[in-house]
Amino acid sequence: MILVTGSSGFIGSHLMKALGKRAIGYDLKDNKIKNHNILDYQRLINFIVDNRVKIIIHLAAISNHQEVDKDPIRAIETNLIGTYNVLRAAKESHVEKVILASSAAAAQPEFSLYGTTKNCMESFSKLFNNVIITRFYNVYGPGSKSVVNKFVKDISNGKPIYLNGNTLRDYVHVDDVVKTLIKIAASKSSKLMDIGYGKSYTLKELVNIIEKEIGKKATIIQKPALNEIQKSQMNQTYNTSCSISLEKGIKKLINN
Repeated sequence: MILVTGSSGFIGSHLMKALGKRAIGYDLKDNKIKNHNILDYQRLINFIVDNRVKIIIHLAAISNHQEVDKDPIRAIETNLIGTYNVLRAAKESHVEKVILASSAAAAQPEFSLYGTTKNCMESFSKLFNNVIITRFYNVYGPGSKSVVNKFVKDISNGKPIYLNGNTLRDYVHVDDVVKTLIKIAASKSSKLMDIGYGKSYTLKELVNIIEKEIGKKATIIQKPALNEIQKSQMNQTYNTSCSISLEKGIKKLINN
């Protein structure tokens, strides 16, 4: 059995649908009565043992920069203590493999508290065996809060969009992320895997693609650049063969 923490979240819900009966979810939103909270260690390990879990895909986290900054204590508790609980419970219950969802932001933690928590999560994994780190880049698709989803919605509705500087971002569709996670779960993989498309775009290039697919011009308001990572692109060393280009992914999102 595969246990997916954060199973009702954006990526988790897509992953659960793809895995079907092979997976069981662990999420506060899924099980309000049973209180499936990764901060409750004893309940977590009991659940793992009772369901004979062999693989854990750990997605549960405060994974939005704004949410982390809004409630940093909750983010630190969830991302750090919660992750430690998952790794410890996996070891003590003899789980074969833990796939730990990290972020490209972990490579440059100095830019955000979110990146710092993800970097610490990766450090925790070094205390345990059989942990595979997966660094997600900018994941978008149905249900995401990503800038891709926001721009598609705002441009479609004729609302102005705001461009903060000229950062480069690697955007990856959630379907590719899910496909890669399932592939990793079924095979022996590296200790660190980047999950991205392998090509970066400026915000203006992103807007141009959306305008073309929607057939509508955007109202653009330029804002000062943010203190954030300036370039984000998947390391080709860990190429996961993601196949959905940004153009194709935006078209899927518009037609969803």
